Amino acid sequence: MPLLSLPIFRMKKILSLLPALLLVGCSSAPADDEPNFTDTSPHSTGSDSGALADADSNTDSAPSATAKLSKPQKAEKDDDSALAAQVGGMCGIRDYAQIIADDATDCAFALDIYKHAMDATYRLETPHPTVTEAWQSDITVKNPSSGDRYDLHCIMATNQKSVHCSNPEDTNIGTRIELTARPIFSERVHTEY
Repeated sequence: MPLLSLPIFRMKKILSLLPALLLVGCSSAPADDEPNFTDTSPHSTGSDSGALADADSNTDSAPSATAKLSKPQKAEKDDDSALAAQVGGMCGIRDYAQIIADDATDCAFALDIYKHAMDATYRLETPHPTVTEAWQSDITVKNPSSGDRYDLHCIMATNQKSVHCSNPEDTNIGTRIELTARPIFSERVHTEY
């Protein structure tokens, strides 16, 4: 039955639904294009310094250059063995978080610090009455290169976009973790009051 031969009240009903149908059709996008932060499975605490950079699990289809630029990078592809031995600086990206090693920390150790920091429980603490309270945690991490164990204090920035874990005895040992996408750290880690 042609649209023009319908009674006017039915035509109004159909036309009133048209904008909603168009919006629904335009807003649908493949779920793989958006980051998924609802995975609650814990990170591995074992050392996997041979795999510092995440590999892309979907190699069947290559996205266009435009698509690669428009969404955040989940991981960098680097020579893992060279990256593991690098001391200080950018060590890669995991789960939309940049891992940056302090001056006396190699990337293999920085990755282990990252894993422990993401598995730790953070408490809202005020170290001094004149200081703003912040989420903090204490972790112990074994350096895969030396075998030494280090006690590290992790403190979340007040904007909750970064965490810095450092050794209280040597501030050159530690790692800074900076988010490149939402959600903020307090929504990614275990917290308690």
